[in-house]
Amino acid sequence: MKFKPHWIIQQLNSCWIISSRELIARFTRAIALFVIEKDAFYTTYQRTSAHIHCCRRMRGLWVILFVLTIVSIGLTVEGKIVPVCDAVKELERAKISKTLFSNWICLMQSESGMNTALLTGPKTASSYSHGILQINSARWCTRGRVGGICNKRCEDFLNDDIKDDIACAKKIFDQEGFKAWDGWTKKCKNKPLPNIAHCTRKRRMALEMGAESIPNDDCNCLTN
Repeated sequence: MKFKPHWIIQQLNSCWIISSRELIARFTRAIALFVIEKDAFYTTYQRTSAHIHCCRRMRGLWVILFVLTIVSIGLTVEGKIVPVCDAVKELERAKISKTLFSNWICLMQSESGMNTALLTGPKTASSYSHGILQINSARWCTRGRVGGICNKRCEDFLNDDIKDDIACAKKIFDQEGFKAWDGWTKKCKNKPLPNIAHCTRKRRMALEMGAESIPNDDCNCLTN
């Protein structure tokens, strides 16, 4: 059999795509060739070892980059757990129907636990869901730039201002209803909904107290 050293070089010249199984196969070939040509075996061994070292270094760098990315996301995204009554206020301001308030609060609780900074995924088509209402990047927003049906950056839904989250969620609701959210379907549909009566009661009391503090200008206190 005629020995071809260039064949070994071609077989081992692929650090980026080499797998553990392929490395074992290539070592086996190299050992077989040892009987034919000792020098070729040493060359093969050295090249394979270099590739292993290269790939290990690259794997280590990817792990470091991944950890740094996760840490940076944790540092840059500031969120909070929104109190129920605060969320009710925002729903009122967005002119959401009051008869649906309990469903919207249940949706927020089931999807995110009221956490404005929650990021989950990857999901269908490598998409991610963002914020208190878990708005998904597959259709409704675009990661890194303005886009989607809501014409928003997905990252904008990760801060503690939920006005834009509600505005986008209204568009989702108008097109698909609450069934667009798995959390609502599993935990809210045909289930007991949160009692938010105390929020509206506090609101009414605050309005009444404000009205009582306003002086009555209707009476004419001057006498002739």
